[in-house]
Amino acid sequence: MSPASVSNSIQNLALFTAIRESALAYPIILACHLSSIAVFGGTILMTDLRLLGLAMTGQPPSDVIGQFRVWKRIGFVTMAASGILLAGAKAETYYANPYFQLKLAMLALVGAHALVFRRQVYRNAAKLDAALSMPGMAKLAACLSLALWMGIVSAGRLIAYYEPASKNAVRAVPRVVRTGARTARAGREARIVPRAVSADPRAARATLPPQGRRTLRRRACRESDLVTPACLVTPVCRSEIPGRY
Repeated sequence: MSPASVSNSIQNLALFTAIRESALAYPIILACHLSSIAVFGGTILMTDLRLLGLAMTGQPPSDVIGQFRVWKRIGFVTMAASGILLAGAKAETYYANPYFQLKLAMLALVGAHALVFRRQVYRNAAKLDAALSMPGMAKLAACLSLALWMGIVSAGRLIAYYEPASKNAVRAVPRVVRTGARTARAGREARIVPRAVSADPRAARATLPPQGRRTLRRRACRESDLVTPACLVTPVCRSEIPGRY
C-alpha cells in the first residue's frame, strides 16, 4: 500500500473523523498540545541550562533533575497523546508535508538521545553533584537536547505554512490572461464596428464615432486595390498604402 492510501485509511477512522468534523474537539486538543509543549519544553530547558551551568547554579543538578522529572512525564504523555490525535485527524494532509516529516525524524532522534545519555547523565545525577566541574558528557547531552527540541518546535510551527505547489494552477494563469486579452480586444471591436452593418452603408457610417469611421476606411483600403477618395483624405489610410500616390 502507498503512503497516501495508508494515511487516507487512518484519517477515515471513526475517532479521527469525529475530531476533524467537530467544531470544539480539534481546537481543544490543539490547545492541550501547545500547553503540554510549553510545560515539557520549559522543564527540558531549565534542566539543560543547569547542566550547562547557565541557570540555577545554586541548586545541585540532582535536585533540578529530580524536581522536574514528574512534570516532564506529564508534559510528554499529554503532548504525545494530543499530537497523535491531531496528526491522525489530518493524516492525508500531513503525510507529504516536509516539516511534519522533519518533526517526526527529530522526535526519533530525541528517543535515541534519551537512550544514549539516560544512564550516564540523567540517571547518574549524584555523580554530577560530586564533580568539581560539569562533565563534558553532560554538557553534550544538554546541547543536543536544546538543539533537537528547538528544531521540533520550529518544524511544528512551520507545518501550517506549507502549501504544495499546484502545476495546474500555475499553467492556467497565462491562458486566463490571453483569453482575457482576446475578450477585451473583441469587446473593443464590437463597440466600434457593430453599428456599421445596416441596409444603408452611408447612413450607418454617419452614426459611427470618428474612431469607427477611420476603422471602416482602413478596412476598405486594405480590401480594395483602388485608391478611394476616402483614402486620399484620411492620413491613417495614406500611411498604410505606400507607393499608391
